[in-house]
Amino acid sequence: MSHPRFNLVDEPWIPVVDDTGLTREVALQELFISAHELRGLADNSPLSLFSTLRLLFVVAHRIVEGPTSLGHWRRIWNAGRFQESAVKAYFNQWRHRFDLFDPEWPFMQVGGFETVKDGMVAPSSIARLVPELAAGSNPTLFDHSNDTQPVALRQSEAARALLVAHSFGLQGGQGSTSRWPGVKEFKHPNLVDAPFVAGISTWVSRERLFETLVANLVPIGPDRPRPHFSSNEDYPTWERTELRKPGRYVPTGFLEYCSWTIRYIRLLPDPDAFVRRMYIAQGPVISREASIENPFAFYIADKQGRRKPVSLETGRAVWRDSSALFATVRDDKTVQPPAAINELRNGRSRTIFAEHGLLEIKCVGLVPSKGTAVEIRLESVPAQVRILDIVDSVHLLESALAYIENVWTALQMAVFELAFIRVQSSEDNTRGKKLRRKPLSTGEQKAVRGLSRRLGFWERMDQEFRTFMVGLDEPARLVWIQAARHAASDGLERAACFVEGNVARIGCAFSIADSILKAELAKLEPKTPSLESSPTIASP
Repeated sequence: MSHPRFNLVDEPWIPVVDDTGLTREVALQELFISAHELRGLADNSPLSLFSTLRLLFVVAHRIVEGPTSLGHWRRIWNAGRFQESAVKAYFNQWRHRFDLFDPEWPFMQVGGFETVKDGMVAPSSIARLVPELAAGSNPTLFDHSNDTQPVALRQSEAARALLVAHSFGLQGGQGSTSRWPGVKEFKHPNLVDAPFVAGISTWVSRERLFETLVANLVPIGPDRPRPHFSSNEDYPTWERTELRKPGRYVPTGFLEYCSWTIRYIRLLPDPDAFVRRMYIAQGPVISREASIENPFAFYIADKQGRRKPVSLETGRAVWRDSSALFATVRDDKTVQPPAAINELRNGRSRTIFAEHGLLEIKCVGLVPSKGTAVEIRLESVPAQVRILDIVDSVHLLESALAYIENVWTALQMAVFELAFIRVQSSEDNTRGKKLRRKPLSTGEQKAVRGLSRRLGFWERMDQEFRTFMVGLDEPARLVWIQAARHAASDGLERAACFVEGNVARIGCAFSIADSILKAELAKLEPKTPSLESSPTIASP
């Protein structure tokens, strides 16, 4: 009896924007042969976008057999396209491992695997693969799902959802009992977070897909430290001949790490070419003893000096932490930018960019809470390419970000003072006596926090940040300072509009709060070195 087939090498499943601006789906082989003609991926899901890129990066490494050095990387870049013969040779060798429904080795799944309960097979909804669907936070993610009927994914969508599960699957849920060929019954541990849940995943974005893929290929080899170590025994998951059983392991190298399958999954296709059900359980976990840092994330040290990835926070734009994103590696190891940024500094930037080019970093992350994704975002952080070569450009960014955080602190002080004064007697306010603070009640404290979220300060500074980073010089810094001051003043006026109470009392409270804001802002004028004769960052 024949089984359903959907081979990712030949079947269209990756949404792209082609050279004419049209969006269509392409197969893996077509994507790599025509990557120089494609503008980029066109996935509506941020998590699926990065998860697909993660796969493409690993495949690209295998096709080019490296890069093993800067010189090797330059030859790949200067070719302007992937060599068609190399693309076809790789997929001809491994095509059988890219079949989504192969009975023995289904792509990034476990052949014959099934979950059971009380001796009966117990499949799950395909919605469990994708945090957006499982949380009900984006019911139109794949156009077929809603909250009143079972989720049904097209086979191409199921393939992308599978990648998301291995990259961003969330912890939670009781461990399943399963069986598969050679194993009668196995009790799995509870689900744990997939490798890319912690931290913000980043990549360098370019005008063509070929350029995006190659710009993010870091040198790998047996002489490289982890996570870029890769020997002859390091293979992507789909090339392995042995199934890793549930447990904790140290990846053989970069290729296995970047293709790690953290779940045991088997998709169950329906006759109508949709996928509604699957089997899923916890699979192998990357051991903490491996001490492998995510090469797509950026790190800063916490108060205890332990380096941790910068993670997405609700209401906090990624650019507010971009000093770590573009930081140079320091002797104290307190910061670690993404690997692609380091490689740009190590000699790639002049090959990729013009002298006054613009660098664009894409950032994807989620905010997990109790096994669901409460927020998922894709953001773009731009910068003048000089930030890679001129030390003081990094210092200028650090100074600008420190300044804006101090302005925000000053604004919050003024807003809280506005709230404190609001709850005092009008007699104390109007006679100018020393203010007798009355503690805010729990309800009032909650109202003040809500008020801070309605100031529009950060929304206004988002665009100002882009303007600053495009300039990244002394005039841009001065514009940034003035914009921050205006945003703070406007934010305080906005706060006063939302405060309820006697008009005269609110007016008096606003006057005092405004004086506090102006006094705090007067303390903040930063001193930044000129960029006219700044030293450059030496390339190794």
